[in-house]
Amino acid sequence: LPPVISFDPLFSKSAAAWERTLGTAKLLTARLSSVTGRSVVDIDMRRAVEQVNRRRALHSRLARWRAKRAISGADALAALNAGLFMDDASYIGALTGLLQGVEQRSAAAGHKKRVLLVSAEPLYHDRMHRLIDAADAVVVSENDDWGSRSLGDAFDAGADPMEAVARACYGRGASPRAPREKRDRWLRAQMTSRDVDAVVFYVP
Repeated sequence: LPPVISFDPLFSKSAAAWERTLGTAKLLTARLSSVTGRSVVDIDMRRAVEQVNRRRALHSRLARWRAKRAISGADALAALNAGLFMDDASYIGALTGLLQGVEQRSAAAGHKKRVLLVSAEPLYHDRMHRLIDAADAVVVSENDDWGSRSLGDAFDAGADPMEAVARACYGRGASPRAPREKRDRWLRAQMTSRDVDAVVFYVP
């Protein structure tokens, strides 16, 4: 069997939980160094933080164009999910190219209702997005771990890189284990946003 490595950050807000998450991140780094035979040093961590922040900036651009109805919900979901399976350099290049094409077209469909999609099951498919697109509306955000709710904040580029990575994972994971209050705040903010005209609940 190949090496099995577990990284399990905690989500509860306490000093003990934070210390455990930070310690787990350090253990993960040590384990990766052992498996690969190459030490993970600060410059590697800083590069990783920079890569994540590039992704975050591109995701913010994508969200703005979604709000302008300039990209279909199905295409936007595919653009988000591709990042789960592609290496950073390839994904950043592909998403940059997609956004440049959207920005050059700049053909916003101003008449379409902008929809927040709330799903009772994980959105591992785009069937609802395509159905809503066909109904002359457009999904601009998803209350789902496969959609826009899963996108986190930028990492703190000025902090110790190990702490920045651990802090970004601490209590912010796209997971059912993440605090319900955080998910509820995100949903309330989306439902009251000026960029949302309607909410569709998908309960299969």
